Amino acid sequence: MLQYNLLFPHQIRGAKKHTAMLAIASTLILNSILVQAAKQSFTHNVRGTTTTAASSSTTVNATSCAPAPTSSLVVNVRDKGAKGDGITDDTAAIQAAVNQVGGTGGTVLIPDGTYLINGISDGWDGISLKGNMTLQLSSGATLQEIPNSHADSSVITVQNVSNVNIIGGTVQGERAGHLGTTGESGMGINILASNNIVVDGVTTKEARGDGIYIGGSTIPSKNITVCNLVSDNNYRQGLSVTSADGVVIRDSIFKNSNGTLPEAGIDIEPDSNAFYVRNIQILNSQFMNNAGEQILVYAGDSLQGIKPVTGIIIDGNDIYSDKAGMPLSDNIGIAVTNLDNVKITNNYITTNNYAIEFNRSTGNIVTGNTSTASAFKPAVIGDDGGNIITGDNVFP
Repeated sequence: MLQYNLLFPHQIRGAKKHTAMLAIASTLILNSILVQAAKQSFTHNVRGTTTTAASSSTTVNATSCAPAPTSSLVVNVRDKGAKGDGITDDTAAIQAAVNQVGGTGGTVLIPDGTYLINGISDGWDGISLKGNMTLQLSSGATLQEIPNSHADSSVITVQNVSNVNIIGGTVQGERAGHLGTTGESGMGINILASNNIVVDGVTTKEARGDGIYIGGSTIPSKNITVCNLVSDNNYRQGLSVTSADGVVIRDSIFKNSNGTLPEAGIDIEPDSNAFYVRNIQILNSQFMNNAGEQILVYAGDSLQGIKPVTGIIIDGNDIYSDKAGMPLSDNIGIAVTNLDNVKITNNYITTNNYAIEFNRSTGNIVTGNTSTASAFKPAVIGDDGGNIITGDNVFP
C-alpha cells in the first residue's frame, strides 16, 4: 500500500474543509496507483523473454514528490462557477480560484470533469498560476485546451513565480483540433523563469508542442521536480529543458512523441548559446516509441568559454524503441551532441538501432547499462576513444 502524509500539517476546521482535505488525499493516492499501473503494463522483449518494466533494471517507485501545502485554504473551482461539462469555457472561473489562493500556500481543487481552457487567454497563458500555491486535479479531472490557430499557447503557465505544485489529473492540448497549419509551441505545462516547482502524478497529452516545457531564456528555471508523469502523443516533445538549473525527472513515462522534430521523449537543448542547462537528472523512467531519440541531449557552442550544458545524469531508465516503420536514423535510445561529462548509467535500452550515440562528445561516462541493440549496429556509436565506457555494460 502506498503511504502518504496528510496534506495539511494542522487541523482543518469545518466539515466542508475536512471533506476537501480527504478528497485531495484520496486523489493523490489514486493518481499514483494509476501511474504505477500504467508503468507496470509496459512490456517488451528482453533477449527473447517477455519482461515487465517492474522486473527489468528499472525500479518503479510511485511515491509522491510534492510537498504538503502550507495553508489549510482550499478553493473548489466549482464554487467560482466552473462547470467541468466539456462545453463551457472554464478559464475565467479557474483563474479566479487561482487568484484567490495564490500567495497563501493553499490549494485550488479541481474535481472530476472536463474543463475547457482558452490556451491563448492573456497572450498564451491559459491558466496562469501564482506563487505559493497548489493546483490539485482529481484523477478524473481534465483541463482540455480549446482549439485555436495560434503558434503559441499553453494550458497551464508557471512564469516568474516560486513554490508551486501541480498535482494529478490530465492536461490535454489541442493537437487534434488545431485550427492552423503551422506552429509547434503549444505547451501543456509551460514553466518559465520559476523556482521550486513540482509536477506530480499528471498526464500531459496531445499538446501541439511539448507536454512540459521548462525554460526561461537568460533567467533559468531552478529546482524543478517532475515525478509520476505520463507524457503521451505530444507533437514535438514529451518534455523539453531549454534554460534551467536543477531539474529532477523521475518515475515517469514518455511515449509516442511525433509530429515535428526532434520528436524526442525528453530533449535537453538550450534555445541559444546565451542560455544554459545545468544539473539535470533523468531517473527511473520509461521511454517508449518516441519518433525521434528517446533522450536527446544537445549543446551548442560555448559562450565565452562557458559550457551551456553541464551536470547531466541519465540513470536507471527503461528505454524501448523499435517501432515498426520508424526511420532507423531516428530510432536511437540516447543521443549526446557536443558534450562532456554526461553520466549514462544503469539503463536498459531496447532498440533496433544504436543504443547510445555520441556526436562531437568526449569525457562522458557509460557504465552498468544493458542494451539489446541490433546485432548489425554497435551499441555505442560515435565514440572516438575519449569517452569512458567501462566493462560492466552488457552490450551485444
